[in-house]
Amino acid sequence: MKKSRSLCEKRFTSLVLTASFAMAIEYLMLLSDSIIIGNMLGEAALAGLNIVTPLFSIVVFVGTVISVGTTVCYSFEMGKLDKDAADRYFGQGIITAVGAGIILFMTVCLIKDVFLGYYNPSPEIYSYAEQYYRYFKFVALVMPIYVTLVDTVYCDGDELICNLSYVLQVGGNILSSVLLCRVIGIAGVSLGSVIGCVLSMSVLIIHFLRKCSSLRFVWFISFKTLSDVIKFSIVDAGMYLFL
Repeated sequence: MKKSRSLCEKRFTSLVLTASFAMAIEYLMLLSDSIIIGNMLGEAALAGLNIVTPLFSIVVFVGTVISVGTTVCYSFEMGKLDKDAADRYFGQGIITAVGAGIILFMTVCLIKDVFLGYYNPSPEIYSYAEQYYRYFKFVALVMPIYVTLVDTVYCDGDELICNLSYVLQVGGNILSSVLLCRVIGIAGVSLGSVIGCVLSMSVLIIHFLRKCSSLRFVWFISFKTLSDVIKFSIVDAGMYLFL
């Protein structure tokens, strides 16, 4: 007689599969631009992308510091049945993600000439890097918000919405990058990354309209709770600096 799985076992399996899918998606995102640019535009364009890649790693690092620490602290407070404290961590996570996105956007805009010129690339490679940079600054704007949303929705147990968002993130990114690359070159690949994030976030917003959502935004920010967030996430986030 076949033994039926318990509810906890089914739930655990579902969450593990979603988390594994998420990790695969993150690495695929990092590789997709390189694969598309290398195959469609050649070595010089790929070299231009590689100039900008360190900035992408920093952007993902900042987003992960906020998202991982927020979900850990949120889960901890929910485990203590302190919903008000959990809501404050969630609200703080959204506020800091938006703030970090704006700061990263402004920083990327301000350092453009100095950063690209630092590597002293050939005129052709510099041109490719500059074109990719055109829309990359918007990636820096939305990435911390996207990462925080997807991690908190996953933490809230909505694997369906998370999986749909991952599919749209990768599918929208790759499809739009390929199509736009044919029209506007390497700039289309960076624009495709922005489109993928926006499509994914549009799906994640649906979670907040569902009855199963326990996430509630409140206006709150504190240096003490922010330090707790960073403490729990800095190690995990640090791996993105070495990609």
